[in-house]
Amino acid sequence: MPTSFHYPLPNFSFMVEWGGGNTGFQEVIGLEIELQVLEYRDGSAPEYTNRKLPGLHSFKNVILRRGLVKGDYDCYSWITSAQLSSIDRRLVTVVLMDDKQTPAYTWTLANAWPCRLTYYPLSAQNGQVMIEEIELAHEGMTVVLAQ
Repeated sequence: MPTSFHYPLPNFSFMVEWGGGNTGFQEVIGLEIELQVLEYRDGSAPEYTNRKLPGLHSFKNVILRRGLVKGDYDCYSWITSAQLSSIDRRLVTVVLMDDKQTPAYTWTLANAWPCRLTYYPLSAQNGQVMIEEIELAHEGMTVVLAQ
């Protein structure tokens, strides 16, 4: 009988460090790395198929969602601070916590900057929380597993 069994981590306990206020985020979408596939065939190869080689890494934009809090204009301030050739690039860190609330995984986004800010539609039909969503472009992601 095994002495220890490891359960998969739940995804609901996390924090985002982004250089803004202390308001937590409800959702993080787009922690994704894709490797470009390059096809190549040497003319003298005996096989009638292409070889597939790894190319450049690409990183999907990351979306952060949170409830709109009165007096917190951090997302708006960040995106409107952009000028034609100047933007406030930040190191953004997403930390997934384990059941003891200690870091289990850390995703770090390099040179992140806001490329879209969305406020969810206003509706008198329901009593839901007003959500703001900021989309971040970035130049690379690293993943670190806590010891």
